[in-house]
Amino acid sequence: RLWYVHSGTDLLRLDGHTVSLTACAFSPNGQLVLTAAWDNSARLWDTHSGIELRRFDGHTGPLSACAFSPGGQHVLTAADDRSARLWDLRSGTELRRFDGHTSPLTACAFSPDGLLVLTAADDSSARLWDAHTGTELRRSYQSDDGWLSLDVASGRWLGEGSATEAIRYVDLADCDPVSGQPRDDA
Repeated sequence: RLWYVHSGTDLLRLDGHTVSLTACAFSPNGQLVLTAAWDNSARLWDTHSGIELRRFDGHTGPLSACAFSPGGQHVLTAADDRSARLWDLRSGTELRRFDGHTSPLTACAFSPDGLLVLTAADDSSARLWDAHTGTELRRSYQSDDGWLSLDVASGRWLGEGSATEAIRYVDLADCDPVSGQPRDDA
């Protein structure tokens, strides 16, 4: 459902997923909303009419997170199948798959310029990827527990929220690109 923030008025009911929703994200212009659910799909909705515009299928496990690219042309989904996927918003085509985590993904995000993708998982790692090539650029194992949320600022700072009730920021420039551990010279 969509509600008007100021009054709490119920604006729209978005019917389509067959099980519980796990995440949602608004497009940069606010005209679209992306939902992710345990039915292994993400769906794109018009925020004015409530009409389902597109369905993104391909994951083999429940979805845990979703995000819009800053330009609004792509969406990112993360799932229990240990992958994140980049989709073309207009066609619904899967453009890229980000594999490497060893446990279910819990979060995903784009960098502010849209050139980087960030994923996090229950394996206590966060990974930074080149959005265009799918190449893993950096890895961080800074979390003591599974990551619940994350964000990237300026393509350099990783913000983490974990199940240990901690919020941390990691300067990715100070992490070894392969191990993800802080470098000795940092």
